[in-house]
Amino acid sequence: LKDKIKMASPSMESLERELKSVSDKIGMTSEALRALQRRADEDAFALKRARGKIDKAETSEAKEMAEAERKELEAKITAREASKLVVTLLGLKGEAEGGTVSLSCSSPIEDFELSSPVTISEIDPSVAILTVSVDVGGKKLVSASLDAQPLCSDEADAAKEEEIALVLEGSDASGFDNTDNADGSQGTDVTNDPAAPQKTFGTPVGFVSLKFEYERSGDENKKLLIKAFNELGEQRMKVISQMRAVANVATTERGAGGRPGAVKGGFLNAKKKEPTGLFAKGQELTQKWLPRFMMVKNYVLFFGVVGMMHWKGNELHVPIPVI
Repeated sequence: LKDKIKMASPSMESLERELKSVSDKIGMTSEALRALQRRADEDAFALKRARGKIDKAETSEAKEMAEAERKELEAKITAREASKLVVTLLGLKGEAEGGTVSLSCSSPIEDFELSSPVTISEIDPSVAILTVSVDVGGKKLVSASLDAQPLCSDEADAAKEEEIALVLEGSDASGFDNTDNADGSQGTDVTNDPAAPQKTFGTPVGFVSLKFEYERSGDENKKLLIKAFNELGEQRMKVISQMRAVANVATTERGAGGRPGAVKGGFLNAKKKEPTGLFAKGQELTQKWLPRFMMVKNYVLFFGVVGMMHWKGNELHVPIPVI
């Protein structure tokens, strides 16, 4: 029995540590959600105040200035809350060395020169397609179309580094698989349609290394925090259920081991002991005759007083009433 209880104790201790860890995570997630809500409230108040300035403007010039301030504030809030992808050039290899690197994005439709880190604002990773090109010595090297979703890390403050293969412009790179050619091996066709004619690509002539840092939008952060909060709540309830199960097992084992309890079972239903002896008889007579005596004594007093006044009233020296 003792061994079983000892085996249950470490399990309870580990569950308590896990419960504390989950509770701490719930607290941090809740605080992050409150911070997002406070920032949203501050933005709403600032916009409301900016609109109030427009309504209170007395001249057309003042109204135009207030409207410009409102638009600038809305643009700042939108830019801050929008998703962002920061792309940084790490290096070039092969025939791409010394070239000028450009990056094209399909959503939003923008072109960038990667002479320094560039930021793609309001990017939608689920639909965005990226293309890299390098101009070097009158030649143009291009990459395959890159899906932005795998390049955007789901973890906060996480970056991904990719080495992207390049071929000469004019080669059909639409089906080029960069992951298979990181070592410079023969390119392969990744067309999903088995009925489509198979294409063969030559060896990549260069490589470009890029670092991708994705920052989620405010709405994405809020959705992920709510999802994490719900998952942590379910995990907490699961740990509590496990702790109850362990406690029930330990309690059952103690009872089965014959350990005496603090209170005997059924003590509330136990019969009272009947008193015996002279004291018990006196108590019985008192309980039987005392109520009767209390009821009769009033009549005895009343008729006794009436009789005394009738036969012994002259001894009270009461004066004779005058008629």
